[in-house]
Amino acid sequence: MRIYLESTIPSYVVARPARDLLQAARRQLARDWWELKRGQHELFTSQVVLDEISFGEKAMADRRLETLRGVPLVQVTEEVKELARKSSPPGCCRPRPTAMRPTSPSPARTKWICS
Repeated sequence: MRIYLESTIPSYVVARPARDLLQAARRQLARDWWELKRGQHELFTSQVVLDEISFGEKAMADRRLETLRGVPLVQVTEEVKELARKSSPPGCCRPRPTAMRPTSPSPARTKWICS
């Protein structure tokens, strides 16, 4: 399956231990999926996600970026924007002005993961 990774997965994968039980569970689920399941899928992301995860504490931002190193980038086209609008809850994927990078898989057959 093709899976578009937005910022939640790398954020939880590198997150510090949490006292909140729900946050700790999300962190563990993300880490387990990343370690055990990611190799079974065709992953890709976008420059928008890389820009988003580069904010915050430098050490944590570097770890988030390292997590997605080597994951192909999808070119953000009008087709991609429309798919994001149709498949995301309101407010999930906010448009941001940014330069996009090289091409990747066709977004038409893609499962988008947003939170």
